[in-house]
Amino acid sequence: MGRALKLNRKKIAQIQAARRSGLSYARCAAVCGVSVGSVGNALRAREERPPPNLPPITDEEPPKATPKDAPAVDPNATPEEQILAILRRTLFDLDQQAAIQYKARNMPAYNSLVTRINQTTTSLMKLTPRGSDDPNEQPDMIAAAALGRAKIHTILDRLYAAREETAADEEKTG
Repeated sequence: MGRALKLNRKKIAQIQAARRSGLSYARCAAVCGVSVGSVGNALRAREERPPPNLPPITDEEPPKATPKDAPAVDPNATPEEQILAILRRTLFDLDQQAAIQYKARNMPAYNSLVTRINQTTTSLMKLTPRGSDDPNEQPDMIAAAALGRAKIHTILDRLYAAREETAADEEKTG
């Protein structure tokens, strides 16, 4: 085994050119004097590079949001409702800041804001009260329960009646 070869730009370009010409990984490795794993690493290096151009920015300005558009926090609300309102307001503010950072092409700040938007949205979803999941509170289940109770009472009445008849017959014969 030889010593490890660091893949520089020239070697990566040579490997990529060999692959584009139709050579297999093994043949590229032999031609370029590297291992098959290094061929894979060189091809991944091309894929991991950031794109040379960011997506185009449209000429039209997004509608400017005013503070009155943001969800308000009601001081008379319960603490749970206030937390939800604060999270909605924070989400609104983060969205506005993300649009500004994207327009300015500040991608690290934009990515950080998108991460915070995802975290805030997840928190908001977890804290938002859901409707009742209890199937017994659904109208169709209430009707089904009443019907089921009626059937059970009918069956029990028949069983008790049959038991009383059997007891009466035993007394007569017995």
